[in-house]
Amino acid sequence: MELAIEASTWINTRGYGRFTREMTRALQAVVSIDRLTLVVDSGAAAATDLPDLPRVVVPTRRAVVDAATTDGARSPSDLWRMGARLSRFDAVIFPTLYSFVPLWGRASIAVVVHDALPEAMPALVLGSRRARWLWLAKSWAACRQADVLATVSEASAQEIRRRLPVGDRLLTVLTEGPGHAFSARATPADERLIGPWIEPGSRTILYVGGLSPHKRVADLVRAFGAVAGRDGFDDVRLVLVGAAHEGFASERADVEAAVASLGVAGTRVRQTGFVPDDTLAAMYRHSSCVVLPSLAEGFGLPAIEAMASGAPLIVSRIPALEEVCGEAADYLDDIARLPGQIMALLADDGRRRALSRAGVARAAGFSWTVSAQRLLAAIHRTRGTAC
Repeated sequence: MELAIEASTWINTRGYGRFTREMTRALQAVVSIDRLTLVVDSGAAAATDLPDLPRVVVPTRRAVVDAATTDGARSPSDLWRMGARLSRFDAVIFPTLYSFVPLWGRASIAVVVHDALPEAMPALVLGSRRARWLWLAKSWAACRQADVLATVSEASAQEIRRRLPVGDRLLTVLTEGPGHAFSARATPADERLIGPWIEPGSRTILYVGGLSPHKRVADLVRAFGAVAGRDGFDDVRLVLVGAAHEGFASERADVEAAVASLGVAGTRVRQTGFVPDDTLAAMYRHSSCVVLPSLAEGFGLPAIEAMASGAPLIVSRIPALEEVCGEAADYLDDIARLPGQIMALLADDGRRRALSRAGVARAAGFSWTVSAQRLLAAIHRTRGTAC
């Protein structure tokens, strides 16, 4: 079986880019190299960290990561070129619905649908009526064509069944895992890596993720302001990690306004932009707590990374994060109570140590290798072949 992975989202710095990279590496470890081919568009072809695999570059006018915006879309010619090339393989994996294109011929198709956020929150995720119609058409085509529909959590599977046209078809739950960089063991390079953003002796609240309305980053900034103004918390800093240019312009403005509203305390908010994995892992290890106040998630990769790195967690009580974190996090039920929860956790060294230990143990149960094996097994079942 000649298997292709459509890896154009390799260069995305958010969750679906991480999924593409980790899934590709895991597949590389479990599939014979002469049977697995990397297919990328012109944008991803320029990446310097693509793995050593047979590679096909499909020339496109626009990179899929640029088109996958609130109002973006790929041209019909780009879709046709990518579809024509992928259709020559026996099986094709789309690591995200964003990169799906219709295929024809004999190829078996596997599509990973990470969540149902565009369907559940269209006004927040899709910027126009045109974008909603285009997304609806893509989702319908993907659900109709896919021989394998997969997702990343049981919680996401339930939402997809409610909101996408999958009928009674099987949804393969792959799960996700921490990358190799994420470990609770400190390295000699940690101090140098975190130096620009985390000051020695300070306590750090860390947020990792995009700037999207459902992430509630502006609410987190305001919660930090309430903490920063209390006696005994003048050493606390808030560090926001993530590529702001890939977020929503309106949310960037809201976050900036929230920071400005803090006055002098706003100088204790640091925005790093994208950071490499070794730096991010060091930040997790040296944070006092990681806060993820999202209204919805398909999985919550920062949560699994934080747990693997030994960082105490406060996360929203939503199904995906409960599924991932189990007993290894403190849960947020009301955003108005976030300042109090942060202060309570920062003041309780014993609780933070307990969460750290529980998180490391919890994260050890998640694996990209297992995820790749589940996806391959599902593809083989549809083709009636042995793994």
